[in-house]
Amino acid sequence: LARQAMDLATEVSDPRVRAEVALAAGSALADFAPPAERIPVSQELVRSARASDEAVLELRGLTRLATDWIEVGDFARAEAVIEARAELAARIGQPRYLWQTPLLRSMLAMPRGAFRVCDEAIEEATAIDLEGLDVNAAHVIAMHRFWMLLVRGDTDGLRAHTPEILRAMARMPEPAQHHALVHAV
Repeated sequence: LARQAMDLATEVSDPRVRAEVALAAGSALADFAPPAERIPVSQELVRSARASDEAVLELRGLTRLATDWIEVGDFARAEAVIEARAELAARIGQPRYLWQTPLLRSMLAMPRGAFRVCDEAIEEATAIDLEGLDVNAAHVIAMHRFWMLLVRGDTDGLRAHTPEILRAMARMPEPAQHHALVHAV
């Protein structure tokens, strides 16, 4: 359905409608489509959001593009998108959009083995979160830290952060609930 919606949206002249379709389609494709399929959807989200002056939608598209470029290993494009996203988040100025930028930079540093950059970025995101009201930030930061420590092979760090990681994981649905969640839609 997401693919059909994107095809139909090409006939729509209203950029706000195209942005909303790309946002929904990108969400639907996030967990199963390869980055090569997700990237054009996110690019359309960014284009349409810019055309309709929807900064938050543009931010979401840039966030998705950054993770996709990292996933395919195009670090130069990922870095450029992260910087564009950082500038936009700064212009919006709300902490709930600012804490994600350091985590994206950490994601970019992780495959390069630049774990000191990751640590600094996680601390920066945590500090920004203290100013914001995003209830998801602590959870996302904890899960990001978990994956970074796992990639780094840092068993001592994993032990030290186990309580934080377990609190974050407790918010996630049980595997048995995944089936029910998928079929509830």
